[in-house]
Amino acid sequence: MMKKLLRAFSITPSQWIDLVRATVYLAIARVNSTKTAPAKLLSRGIKRSESAESLPKSAKTKNMVERVTWAVLVASKHVPWRSDCIIQAIAAQHWLSRKNIRTELIIGARNDLETPFEAHAWLLHDGKAVTGGDFSRYTPFVMPKS
Repeated sequence: MMKKLLRAFSITPSQWIDLVRATVYLAIARVNSTKTAPAKLLSRGIKRSESAESLPKSAKTKNMVERVTWAVLVASKHVPWRSDCIIQAIAAQHWLSRKNIRTELIIGARNDLETPFEAHAWLLHDGKAVTGGDFSRYTPFVMPKS
């Protein structure tokens, strides 16, 4: 308990704002996921954030992506609802698209035939993980281009 309290006091005011923002985006993603049929949610999710014109690669963009990565991960561990990989990826994608940062949400299945079926979602920006952690054990589903 004391460790958590000390950690909470070490968070800067801007990090607190990011945590609140992440919590809001996680809530929106969670509520929308309960209203939408899973197939429709997934087909909407497996896409690039096309509406966003990617900003030039800059320190500002990199910093924003790092802030979103941190805030979504931390907030997802403390919200009172389930915020698994797909919810985190959708929340981060929504937040970053509002900052005109292009991302790609990927959904895949475990590529180990020895284990039961297991799906995972992750969000990429410039080929690097924003959410989803280590996804090397997963093979992306391929969606036909529409």
